[in-house]
Amino acid sequence: MSAMDSRPDTGHFFILGAPDPEMVRIERVLAIGSRLGLVAGYGRALCQGDPVHPKTAYSATDVAGGVPPGAPMVLVECGFDSEPPGAFTHRIDHHSPGDPGFDRGPVEFWHGSSIGQVVEYLYRMNDPESEVNKDLAEALLPFAEDLFYAAAADHCLRDAYLGACPGIDPVRLEHWRAETRAFHQNVPAQQILSSFSQARAAVRSAQQDPARCLRLAGKPMVRVEGSVSDLPDAACQLGVPVEYAHEHHRDTGRRKVGILGADPDMIDAWMAERAPELGLEDIYGSPVRGYAGGYRALDA
Repeated sequence: MSAMDSRPDTGHFFILGAPDPEMVRIERVLAIGSRLGLVAGYGRALCQGDPVHPKTAYSATDVAGGVPPGAPMVLVECGFDSEPPGAFTHRIDHHSPGDPGFDRGPVEFWHGSSIGQVVEYLYRMNDPESEVNKDLAEALLPFAEDLFYAAAADHCLRDAYLGACPGIDPVRLEHWRAETRAFHQNVPAQQILSSFSQARAAVRSAQQDPARCLRLAGKPMVRVEGSVSDLPDAACQLGVPVEYAHEHHRDTGRRKVGILGADPDMIDAWMAERAPELGLEDIYGSPVRGYAGGYRALDA
């Protein structure tokens, strides 16, 4: 048994990657674990002194506040350029080949998601029938639905909307997504639902334009240009694979091109055939989770 597969025990320190809605929930879970004595602490990974963001999350150089001496580390959606500042015993992630959750399909979305992996890791720290595990379950109960739906949406949104994730209701998922986004944006939930509707209209419009209809791996897909708010939800709700392209960040001088809402065969074909045809670099993707992407210069 490797060090990364070893049974966890108390006193672990969790190092967290780039902040996003899922990482906020992971921090909430770890705060509960800390109060129960299951977690020695947690801190944001740093890159050259700054908190990591998605591009630097796997090139960390340090940890905010430092790691307590002797505390084993658990890396959550992050990595270090060189030797990490301590003994690391486990990795929690689902983004890249080799990650514990990378190949987990919709039926196993909870085990595949980083949120689910964190919760399960805390439970494994003690005997299943221990009092502390009962306390953990009680403390997590008020957040159970939120964590469950967040895990499904983050790990496999397309399958969740298609009803392939056990316990996830697609109609409830749409409203949960709208309510969650509305809360963070401080807008009415109906505004987000209207945005979903407009995005679905954009996908249907593309379906009516032969110039924007393509076939990949023998299956239909559409191309949507420009920035369309909530396009992932629209594509996944309709079950229509969508290729998109938009400026990534002004300071990078690159355009991001990707595909979402597609099945594994289409993602494999997009990464192997379509992306090279488009001259993309830094190609990434997850066939099981239904997305892929890459980058090219804005003037290409």
